[in-house]
Amino acid sequence: MEMNDMILMSVDDHIIEPPDMFDNHLPAKYKDDAPRLIHMDNG
Repeated sequence: MEMNDMILMSVDDHIIEPPDMFDNHLPAKYKDDAPRLIHMDNG
């Protein structure tokens, strides 16, 4: 086996979605179940 045959792929990486991702790319029938960002006065 050569070094170029070994590909490291991490399946535990985390990505940060933009706050409006689900609003822009999810069908309307799923919007009530989609994750959402909520800003509260107490932080």
